Amino acid sequence: MVYLRYFARQIANAGLFFNIMGINLNRKFVIATMCIGNIILMVPSLWMPFRRYGPDYTAYINQAGQFVAGQTNYVKISSVQGQCFYPAGHLYHYVPAYYLYLLTDKAEYIWKAFHFVILSAIQYSVAQISYDYFRDQVWKAQLICFLLLGNEEIREFNAYLFNDSFLALYVVVSVCMMARNRPFMASFFLTLSLSIKAGAMLMVPSFLGWLQYQYGT
Repeated sequence: MVYLRYFARQIANAGLFFNIMGINLNRKFVIATMCIGNIILMVPSLWMPFRRYGPDYTAYINQAGQFVAGQTNYVKISSVQGQCFYPAGHLYHYVPAYYLYLLTDKAEYIWKAFHFVILSAIQYSVAQISYDYFRDQVWKAQLICFLLLGNEEIREFNAYLFNDSFLALYVVVSVCMMARNRPFMASFFLTLSLSIKAGAMLMVPSFLGWLQYQYGT
């Protein structure tokens, strides 16, 4: 809505003001404000009929339902939008959502609230990476946090319940593990991202390069 976009712009402007004035806030305060603020700003989307879910969401639930019903022939799992083009791990992620719809009429709201948490987790990880990378220039990391909080388009995309949210979460957590020199956890989350969408393959060359640089062949 218009007032949300206006408020989000003011948050981004505040971050730019702090950056220009050289005002550095406490790291924990900035990250906590960003995560909590994101959830608060996403709550109105629960009552926006034009932000219920994206065009692919019904396909996710339909395909997960077929899998639960016992269909294991992947080429026969489909929806009104066509065959399932995502890796098989994608189905496992939407089985809980399918069961939610069997249990309650409020499943859509519960799943959307879960996506709120996912987006906050993504941005929390990005913030941690930013502060680690710009440890000697904390104002840059602080500005990134304000820009993330001030980006209403990210929240709008998240409200459509696309599976990209899972992909982004796993990729960002993998990068976070790489930054902390934890190769097994990094490879685990990269593998999870590959189970959602094949687009995560684009990260594989840099990941393998990092492994070779850190640990040799």
